[in-house]
Amino acid sequence: VFLAQDSQAPEIKDLLGFSCVKPINTVNTVLNENDALDMLRDNLINAAMQEIYSEGCSRWEIQQDIKSKEHAIEPLSTRHQRHGVSQETLQQCPYSIGDNHAFLRVNRDPCEPMINYLQEYFHPTQTKDPKNSLAIPGGKGGARLSHDHSKQYVYVIQSLTLWKEILHDMFHLWSLAAEDLLSDSISYHLQDTSQGLNRVQPSSKTFRLMHTILHKAKKSVSSWVGSSVIHMGSHSVPNTLLFIDKYTQIYHILLPICNTLSQIPNFVQGILVSMVLSIGWLVWTRAQA
Repeated sequence: VFLAQDSQAPEIKDLLGFSCVKPINTVNTVLNENDALDMLRDNLINAAMQEIYSEGCSRWEIQQDIKSKEHAIEPLSTRHQRHGVSQETLQQCPYSIGDNHAFLRVNRDPCEPMINYLQEYFHPTQTKDPKNSLAIPGGKGGARLSHDHSKQYVYVIQSLTLWKEILHDMFHLWSLAAEDLLSDSISYHLQDTSQGLNRVQPSSKTFRLMHTILHKAKKSVSSWVGSSVIHMGSHSVPNTLLFIDKYTQIYHILLPICNTLSQIPNFVQGILVSMVLSIGWLVWTRAQA
């Protein structure tokens, strides 16, 4: 990305004689340029863009879902084929939308059950047991803030809510981040940000969308703790590449927790079944004796 960013400098463009950067192709741009937007309103589009995943499904069910998807994509692309756009290109569109659904399921969706767990197992203001307290003292256990239980409860909910909204619009943020990063009119400057030498660059497009997302997140929670300042193109977050990378790490934190907690009932049931079988075997062997 940084090589592409450097290639946008006027002197490099003049030296090369061409641009190394071109606009990102999206489903909307491909269909719009070829007068095929009606494809998104076709009755087959839902079946064509459905995500195929194996969790809780047998091999036969997975194969049936794959066949159903393929049987929808083939006539869909044939029906909306236009001069200048190949059938293969049209077939890529529902696959691309399906990829977005897969991204949302893995990255965004864990935020919602984490909010539910918090609301189910923790009281917003009271803690009868110190073990259930969310309070954090600054300087202890890596904490940089000091929050009592109620303030930390609100802070966690607002963080999860903001993460959910950001990840919901992540592909849009990604495309705008690329436009800001590879702009041929707004260059970067090197600066020591106390985290090494970084490329500091203003990011107006990404900043505007992020401001909209933050406003939406603030409206969906009862109160807000701390600052609402968006750090981008500054000492804290030098450029959009580092901004995007920060939020792509969220699923590494939340997904393992959600997967583990969701499997606890099955694990407990397995233990109970094993205990019943063991007791039954013991009773049978004693009866035989």
